[in-house]
Amino acid sequence: MRAEANRGTPVDMRTIDIFVSSPADVQNERAVAEQLIRSVAAEFNLPINVSYSNPLRGSKEEDKNSVEREDFGDESTLVLCPCFWEYPELEGDDFLEQIPNTGRYDLVICILWSRLGPALVQKCVMPDGSRPRTGTEYEVAWVLDQSKRTPGFPGLHVYRNRGTPAAPLEPKEKRENLCRQWDAVQEFCAAWEKNGETEFRECCHDYQDLEEFENLFREHFRDFLARQLDREIGLKKALRKVRYLESNPFRGLNFFDFEHAAFYHGRTKAVGEVLDALKSQATAKKPFVLVLGPAGSGKSSLVRAGVLPLLTQGGTPVGNGPWRRAVTRPGAGGVAGDPFDTLAAALLGKFALPELQDAASPDEWRNLASRLRNDPDGAAARIAKVLDQLTRKEFGHLVVRLAPRFEYSKAAITPKRLGRVKPMMRLALVIDHLEELLQGFPQCSSGNISPLSVLWLTARGYLLS
Repeated sequence: MRAEANRGTPVDMRTIDIFVSSPADVQNERAVAEQLIRSVAAEFNLPINVSYSNPLRGSKEEDKNSVEREDFGDESTLVLCPCFWEYPELEGDDFLEQIPNTGRYDLVICILWSRLGPALVQKCVMPDGSRPRTGTEYEVAWVLDQSKRTPGFPGLHVYRNRGTPAAPLEPKEKRENLCRQWDAVQEFCAAWEKNGETEFRECCHDYQDLEEFENLFREHFRDFLARQLDREIGLKKALRKVRYLESNPFRGLNFFDFEHAAFYHGRTKAVGEVLDALKSQATAKKPFVLVLGPAGSGKSSLVRAGVLPLLTQGGTPVGNGPWRRAVTRPGAGGVAGDPFDTLAAALLGKFALPELQDAASPDEWRNLASRLRNDPDGAAARIAKVLDQLTRKEFGHLVVRLAPRFEYSKAAITPKRLGRVKPMMRLALVIDHLEELLQGFPQCSSGNISPLSVLWLTARGYLLS
């Protein structure tokens, strides 16, 4: 715990600094870790200031979900500052910053599976003066070096997925590269377990699936934060006011919705499976996932409170976004309802694409519904146009953020130079109770399911049902 300034944090604030590193193969774990950090911070009524190495993750809206902490008098300056360090799948990213010295953080978290952080091209050195072979080696070395001089600081947790990744048979180069990466992880862990002795081994935690990771991470992080607050201001005082005191986490027969994500849990393994399936479908140019299950089994809650919050916060295998979201139910209007009307209303919603609304037309939803019904191609073209406009707007915001961060002039930041680090506005559409569309509306049951196909046509829509 330090009185130094984190990025965007006033210098007079005391901070609890967290460093979370993750290669590209553990994106689901990274997303779950961020959600849990925010949730535990809310539980302790602690304000949070998040920073990212990935330029696409930082935005002018990145702190909207930050906890508004009640006034604790003199202790009100304590801020939780997590830094999420993402290693890209491919090396040579022009916008990968210098890795911070992890020995200066209060807690360092490394998440590993089938690959390590990339070989470093920056002028990084190990505590003994040698050059690190990978970013992960650099992180662990500085943490353990510092902890020898200041026992208990920083804390270190290494979470390792012990599942076997699916190896592609073709192309040959990709298969061989995965095997080399996998072998490098095994050799790295074996070497540190031998050289670091018990100190490194005690920091390692194995897990088999996303739900087991979530349970381990929540327990460890909550205990860590409780100890920090107990030392700083007293745990009982910190817990006297919590964010969700007036929210009942027991929903009875009601489903969990997007705003209930913080206390929706127990289905994380299934959430990860849906995200992985959506990624596979998107790669195959078919971004649609159908969630099947008996009535009352929790399908709506799984998608609304489990999948959608992780998907739209970015950083999952499906894509960084930024994301917009819409939820529709075809039979919401009853027997007299129309699925095109409900879809149009959802697409014009606050968190979807209100930019589709024409200020001069108060009944724009009727016009959009008519377009969806009679001219799905035209509706798709209009949606794609709005998404393109929003993408260009986000690119402008990204240029403004990157220029001072990397000491570039704005003119030097071009789409070509950005490479993979480019925003692309995406829309996640949830069609709840899809069976109502097929059972109650004959015009949609004979292969002419325009409300679904229209989003595919945009090449930017992702459907969940």
